[in-house]
Amino acid sequence: MRTVLLGALTLISCQSGDTDQAQRRSGGDGRVFDPVAFDTLWSLGEHADSSFSYLWSPRSAPGGGLYVADIGNAQLHHVNAAGELVWSYGRRGQGPGELMEVRVISVDPRGNAVIIDNLNRRIVTVGRDGGLLSERPLPKEAGHTAALAALDDGNFAIGHFTGPWTLLSKDGGFLQHIEPPWEGFADKPFLEVVGQAIPVRGSTRWVYSFDAAGEWIVFDGAEVLGRYPHIEHVPFPEMLITRTEHGGTTVSYEGSAPITTADLAVRRDTLFVLYHGTTEYSGRVMDRYDIDTGGYLGSILFPSRTTGVVLGDDDVVYAVSDSPLFPTVTALRYKPQVP
Repeated sequence: MRTVLLGALTLISCQSGDTDQAQRRSGGDGRVFDPVAFDTLWSLGEHADSSFSYLWSPRSAPGGGLYVADIGNAQLHHVNAAGELVWSYGRRGQGPGELMEVRVISVDPRGNAVIIDNLNRRIVTVGRDGGLLSERPLPKEAGHTAALAALDDGNFAIGHFTGPWTLLSKDGGFLQHIEPPWEGFADKPFLEVVGQAIPVRGSTRWVYSFDAAGEWIVFDGAEVLGRYPHIEHVPFPEMLITRTEHGGTTVSYEGSAPITTADLAVRRDTLFVLYHGTTEYSGRVMDRYDIDTGGYLGSILFPSRTTGVVLGDDDVVYAVSDSPLFPTVTALRYKPQVP
């Protein structure tokens, strides 16, 4: 048994006999589960008087808490490490300080939250105190943005529905499109190229992981450093093109495209992928990878399904649920178990 120390986050992965047991539990997909248990520290939003509507895209905030998007209310919330709602920014609308879409967020090196508001075509930066710092136009080259990584050099790396990735300047201006690392990318349907992005602090690297395809890519600015598979491979359904009687075409798929990457987190040089996929552990498993090599390091199994994760301090993980009844943020402290 070896211990992997990642700052305050201590995770244990197993070898030999423990590996066999983990593989049997995961249906033989190759995962090795770290022997951990969880204590619930607090849960916010589980009561009928909660103001949360539909939570999405949690990201680490300064001081050990998190920022989390509330799609239903068109707001950004800051929850601290004690489980207190510190502030909520925004309201639905098109005027200054208002938001129409808050699904895509990142955190810049200074701890400010950056929001891509696609419907208002704005890049919105919210300060650590919840005040508006800037609203900048989203350039047309950004298309409809689906993912955002605020890099250490101040630039923004984005993924969108209509093509490969794009770099924007710290002022929101277009810098360049990023060429995909393989041929045929332009022919893929948009469902196959949409994904999640997250910066790697201490560098200009960032990671992009596809929502409905079994791989992830490491970039340094606009340069592709590596392309790696997920431990659980989920093939994308075959696309069917049918010609209509009027000479046009329609596109359909053989079955639905299962969501693979639900969320991402990074601690130093380790990538954490909250994975949905198709196994019995869908939405409960978080896989770990070495960002430098793409190597698989092990997996964590959560006690219940979740849609977003943030790595906190002192062995705490924040799990976000998008339950339509009571969307919640829950703080879990994990305890390594000795087999």
